[in-house]
Amino acid sequence: MKWLSLIPLFLVGCAGTEMPLQPTPSDAWISDTVIAFVPDANTPYCAIIRVVDGDTIKMQCPTSFGAVRLLGYDTPETFQPKCTEEKELGEQATRVLRNVLSSARQIEPHVKGIDKYNRHLVKLVVDGQPLAKIMIDKGLAVPYSGGKRIDWCARLKA
Repeated sequence: MKWLSLIPLFLVGCAGTEMPLQPTPSDAWISDTVIAFVPDANTPYCAIIRVVDGDTIKMQCPTSFGAVRLLGYDTPETFQPKCTEEKELGEQATRVLRNVLSSARQIEPHVKGIDKYNRHLVKLVVDGQPLAKIMIDKGLAVPYSGGKRIDWCARLKA
């Protein structure tokens, strides 16, 4: 799988490495709090250790740790929402994302770069389906490819 070779370059920073490290779930680099392994529990190259909100997670790899902005969709804010409805839907999106990831059998990351907040930009495919489609189909997100975000409060009050 071609995307596996990107993980060390992207999250671990081993620019010359062709094969990613292949730790086991008992290896010391893995946090006590694991939501899901990437790509799966049998071959964990990285671990998702926190769902920050509906479109941001934290990942831990053998030699790195960092925030990941999930691409293809946008969810309401939970930290500085502009209205109660935005906060409530954002919290629901966070819970659903955590459940989707924790119940996944296979998670495929497609690395796209780094944003202005120094978060890795990644499209995730969960059990063969784009995560963006899952979140949008559940009514918790809108398609998003960068730029100005929608006004969630106006959308939710309409």
